[in-house]
Amino acid sequence: MQNNNAAYFLLLQEQIETVYKSVHPDCAVPIADWKGREIARFQTHLQEKTNGRISEKSFYTYFKTAENDRLPRRDILDMLSQYCGFQNWPHFIYQSTEEQRKQPETIISKPRNWRPELYVFSLLAVMLFSAFVWNYWGKGQRYTFCFTDADTGQQIEDRVEVIILHEEESPEMQSCNPDNCFHFKTKRKKITLIAQASYYQPDTIIRVLDKKNRRETIQLKTDDYALMIHYFSTSKMEDWKKRRNQLDEMFADHARIFQVDKASNGMEMYNKTEFVNKMTMPLKSLKNVEIIETVYEDGKIAYMRFIQK
Repeated sequence: MQNNNAAYFLLLQEQIETVYKSVHPDCAVPIADWKGREIARFQTHLQEKTNGRISEKSFYTYFKTAENDRLPRRDILDMLSQYCGFQNWPHFIYQSTEEQRKQPETIISKPRNWRPELYVFSLLAVMLFSAFVWNYWGKGQRYTFCFTDADTGQQIEDRVEVIILHEEESPEMQSCNPDNCFHFKTKRKKITLIAQASYYQPDTIIRVLDKKNRRETIQLKTDDYALMIHYFSTSKMEDWKKRRNQLDEMFADHARIFQVDKASNGMEMYNKTEFVNKMTMPLKSLKNVEIIETVYEDGKIAYMRFIQK
């Protein structure tokens, strides 16, 4: 029964894609390849039609049928069926079965003990297998890079952003899944990408792709100076002289430091001395600093952008 439901859920995904593209015709990718923008727009349309919501994590978990045969909870199946114009999940299954039964009888010469439900299941199995073949081979091989903390070996808490570098084309930025794994399909033999996350050093990754080893874990090193500056701005300061010396060691003498004001889209620039003074004033004019970007030269910060929360 679980296999039957998995086949019906694949059909439901096709219906969902059709309904979604009827209001968003600019979407040119299949539902299995939807990412942040398309998922967000689908969540909005789903809520408008059903007053229900599916999380981004659930979407990634359940809408990859070729990789995962687990089904959503019954209430989610009912909601998705309603999105497609059906009363609930059983109503969708019934209607789908009825449509298959209406196929012209001349297509197949029925034996004496012919059972329509077996025919429907066989047809669905063929469709599922065809989708599986296309998903894995039609667009190239599927590869996965997962990112962890180099010190702890644990999953990185903040979302990892990946910039894919193309030859003779503009770079392409994508976010990893909630588990901070980046999945992609390609027929290329080599890929170059940059992985970056808050308080981690950007890492340029160049890989000659191996069809026999399509999953790899990559460790990102923490941006220790950025973490220390954030900690300085949120902790109680007692030894002012020590703090000034530490900050002096972190920055190059010619460092350029920019404070970004997202509310006004403004920006203020500091040199090394000005920033150190503000970070160590008794009034703590800079509190809860969040580092956006750092660039190093000879082991010291030469360029930094930050916001103050």
